[in-house]
Amino acid sequence: MENKKDVFSIHNFVLELSSQKEQNILTFIAGILLFFTTILTFIKNYKYNDNHLNWLNHDYSKNLLMCTEENSVFMTEGGDNQVFGSLYFTYAEKLRPDISPYDQKGNIFKRIYGDMRYIDPQTLERRMQLVDTHLFAGEEPFYENERDRKDPYFIPYWQGRRPVYLTWERPKPWTLDATYFQDFARKLPENYVKELGLGEYYYKRYGIMYKVQDIRYKLVDYLEVKKTVTLQQAQKLFSDWLHRPVDISFTMGKVKLLEKEGLIKIRGNEVEFVKTYPYPFTEDFFPNLLFRWKNIPNAEYLDVLSREIIVNYGYMLGEFYREKVNELLELKKDEKNPAIIKDIDSKIKENWENAKKYYAEAIRYGYDSLSVLHNIGIVYMKNEIEDLSSKSRELFKNALKYYPNSFGTYSVMFAFLITDSFKNPSHESENLKEFEQYLNQLKNVLTRYRSSEGVYNKHPLWKNFEGLERFYEDMKQLPTSQLNSMIQLAENQIKSGQIDKNFLQGITTKLYFRGLNFGYEPYINKASEFTKVLLTRYENDRETMEWAFLIFLQSQKFDNAYEIGKRIQSKNLAFSNPVFYYYLGAISFQKGDKKLAKEMLSKFIQQASTDRKNIVQLRPLIEEANKILSFIK
Repeated sequence: MENKKDVFSIHNFVLELSSQKEQNILTFIAGILLFFTTILTFIKNYKYNDNHLNWLNHDYSKNLLMCTEENSVFMTEGGDNQVFGSLYFTYAEKLRPDISPYDQKGNIFKRIYGDMRYIDPQTLERRMQLVDTHLFAGEEPFYENERDRKDPYFIPYWQGRRPVYLTWERPKPWTLDATYFQDFARKLPENYVKELGLGEYYYKRYGIMYKVQDIRYKLVDYLEVKKTVTLQQAQKLFSDWLHRPVDISFTMGKVKLLEKEGLIKIRGNEVEFVKTYPYPFTEDFFPNLLFRWKNIPNAEYLDVLSREIIVNYGYMLGEFYREKVNELLELKKDEKNPAIIKDIDSKIKENWENAKKYYAEAIRYGYDSLSVLHNIGIVYMKNEIEDLSSKSRELFKNALKYYPNSFGTYSVMFAFLITDSFKNPSHESENLKEFEQYLNQLKNVLTRYRSSEGVYNKHPLWKNFEGLERFYEDMKQLPTSQLNSMIQLAENQIKSGQIDKNFLQGITTKLYFRGLNFGYEPYINKASEFTKVLLTRYENDRETMEWAFLIFLQSQKFDNAYEIGKRIQSKNLAFSNPVFYYYLGAISFQKGDKKLAKEMLSKFIQQASTDRKNIVQLRPLIEEANKILSFIK
C-alpha cells in the first residue's frame, strides 16, 4: 500500500515538473515576443521621438537676438517660437540687456497696448497704431491704468531714438504718421513731429529680422542697381513707396540728406549713386548664426513647432530672394542700357535660384503645412521667370488632401486650372475634369456644415464660388481652343476689312471677361486691340460707343471710360441708359472736370426722375449724385 502511494506521489511530482516546464517555456516565449514587439515599436518610432539634437528653439531665439543691433527695440509677432525663447534668453539668462523686447500681443513682455482683456477691438486697433507710431519714433508708452480705455502717455527713451527691429513685416508702416502721434500728457514742440519723419519708413531685412529704416535709404537700394535717376523719377518713387503723393521739396530734402552722408551725388536734375549706407553691425553676423538643425538626421519627423522653425528659415529666405527678383524685374522695365540689362538678368537668375533652393527646403520640412503648400504654390504659379505650373499643381493638391476645408486653397486651385487652360489649351480637358472633381469635393465639405442645412449652396461661403462654377460652365461651352480659333477669325476679318461688328464685339467682351477675372494679360491686350479697331471703324455709332464705355467701366479702366464718354457727348450721341450719365459724371468729378460732372449728373437726375420705378431702383445713385452736385456748388 505504501509502495503504491510512493509511486503515485512520484508520478504526481513528474507531472507537476512537466507542467511547470511547459509554463516556463510559454512564459519565455511570451517574454521574447513582448521584447521583440517592444524593440520593433521602439525602432519604428525612434525617429519621431529622438530629440537629442533638437536645439531649434534655442538656436532660433539666439539667432533673432544676433540679428538685432545694440540698444534696439526688439519686437516679436507673438508666436510661441519667437516669444518664449526670447523671453528665456533676455529674462532668465540675462542676455542682451541693451534691448527693449516687446511682443505684438502684449501678453508676455511689457503690456505696451494695455491689458487686452479689458479693451474693446476698436479701441485696441487704434491703440496699436498709436503705440507703434511712438515706438518707431523712439518713445515708450506708460499707463496710469493698463485696464483703462484712456490712452497711455509717452516718454522718449533715455538713449534717444533707437533702431527698431521686428521679426515680421508689420503691415503698412507708412500709416504710422502724425495722425497717431498724440499724447494727452504733454505739449509737443512745434517742429518736433515734423523732424521725426513719421510714416516715412520701409523694412530692410538683416538676417532673419526686419529693421525699420528711413525711406530715403530705399532710394540708395534702388540706385545701387539703377545707378542714376532724375529728381522727378525719385519723386515718383517716393510717392509709390509711401502710398501718397509727395512734392519735389520733400524729394529734395531726402536727396540732400543722402548727399550730405556721401551716399549719392546731385548733378543738375540727376541723382547718381556713390556708395551704399553703412552696415548696422560692426561685423558680419551671418556666419555666426546657429543652423545646427541641418545636422539632425530625423528633422523631417520632429514635432510641428520644431519643424515650423525650419520652415520659417526656408520660407523667409526664399521670400527675401524673391523680393530681390521683383525689385530687379521692376528696374529692368524702363532700362535701355544693354550692359545694365545684362547685369540685371544675371542677378535675377542668381536670386531666383536661391529663392527656389530655400522654398524647396521649406516644402521638404513643411510637407504638411497649409501655409507652405498654399503660399509657395502661389509663388510658383505667378512667377515670371519660368514655368513651374506642375509644381504649383502638386502643392495645391497636397494642400487640399491634408486640408479639405481650406476654402482659400480651393480658390487658387480653380484659378490655377483656368489660367493653365488659357496658357496650354492641350491641358484644358484634364484641367476641367480636375476642376469638377474639386468643385464636388468643395460642395461635399460645405454640405457637412450645420449652417448649410445639408445643402451646399445654403452655406454663406458658397457665394464666393458661384461665379467660378459659372465660369467653369462657360469654358465647357466655349473651350480655349475654340476661342483661339475665333480670335484668329477676328484677326482675319480685320486684315480683310470685312468686319462683322457683332461678332467682334462678342469676342472682345469674352476676352475681357476671361482675361480680367484671372489677370491673363494676353487676353486683356488682345481685347484692347480689338476695342481700338471697333472705336475707329464705328466712331459715330452710339451702340458701339456705349458698348466700349460699359466695357471700360466693368474693367475699371476709368480713364478710357472718361475719354469715350467725352467723345459720345461731343458727337451729341445720347446715352440709352440714364445710369451711364451718372457714371460719366462721377468719373468726371474724380478727374477734376467739374463742368462735365455737373452736366452729366444733372441729366442723370432729370432722366431718372421721369419714371417712378426708376426713382425707387436708382435712389442710392440719385442721392450720391445730389451729394456730388452740392459739393460742386
